[in-house]
Amino acid sequence: MKKIFYVTTLVLALFSFSSCETEDARDPRPVIVGGQYVRLDITDKMLAFEHLDDTKFGGLLTAPSGNVQKYVLKVRKRNPVGVTTGNYAELLTVNSFPYQLEVTPQMIATAIGVNVTDLEKGDTYVFFGEAYGFDGTKTNYNSLSATVRAQAGMKQAFRFVTSLQDDNGIAASYETFNNYQLGL
Repeated sequence: MKKIFYVTTLVLALFSFSSCETEDARDPRPVIVGGQYVRLDITDKMLAFEHLDDTKFGGLLTAPSGNVQKYVLKVRKRNPVGVTTGNYAELLTVNSFPYQLEVTPQMIATAIGVNVTDLEKGDTYVFFGEAYGFDGTKTNYNSLSATVRAQAGMKQAFRFVTSLQDDNGIAASYETFNNYQLGL
């Protein structure tokens, strides 16, 4: 009698363990593929007009999936009236992650081909990033899903802005300034 009980328990245990396995052909979940995503955690939101020599914009640049070979960052200027004054110009190239991104007014002026003294209070600088994978594929802002583009919390490093403000302007809007704002 004990043998029948043990055999029955053993057979039930085998069936219960075999039913927990998933068949790949019947698994409805999509395969998650790590993209060439680059993230920017901004710590210095704005540039100070009164301190052009020692102000900086930036934060920590990371590639969470670890499959980005090169990241190219470009910049262009919009004047205080909102007029874009040129095309995107290459600012810098990053080849290893994590990277502490620090953009100074001098770097911006050099990239767009002007003197640092030509930068105006109220200027907005629009950044456009491109990530290149080890297989040669390129990812930029246009490659992102609408969800990633619209959510500032995603901290995408493909399109973002900063502004050149006086000390009072920075203090007044520092908490509410959104570096990932759309409509640029």
